[in-house]
Amino acid sequence: MKLNQKGFTILEVLVALAMIVTVGSLFSLGFLNYQAIHLKAVNSSIVMKQINNLVESIRPNLQAYQINFDSNTQLSADNLPMAWNKDYIGRVEDCPDCPGRLGYTIQPTTQSGLFLVNVMVTHKEWKESEYYQTYVSIK
Repeated sequence: MKLNQKGFTILEVLVALAMIVTVGSLFSLGFLNYQAIHLKAVNSSIVMKQINNLVESIRPNLQAYQINFDSNTQLSADNLPMAWNKDYIGRVEDCPDCPGRLGYTIQPTTQSGLFLVNVMVTHKEWKESEYYQTYVSIK
């Protein structure tokens, strides 16, 4: 006599459940990793945009800025004069709650009309400050 065997055994259900949990866990971990990488890329893009805006504001009015003739380019993270967030860049006094700070020095180079701009950027969520250098010329 043949038994009527419809449905799944407990072992089959457990194996299927383990496979679903494994795939779901891998998907969740991948998604969380993607979010972290995306957030880091967005923050990096914001920083680069702010630095580019700063350099572009210096470029046309270079004569109006203080030029440092000292060869020491060291900036200190403790006393950076400018504050920034994703929508603002300006004085620290105007935005004391901004999470980012930045400062820069402008130094002449040995080539006539060419200046080196050293930029230091910090953020409360970063472990270390970031340094950028670019050259600007008098137009």
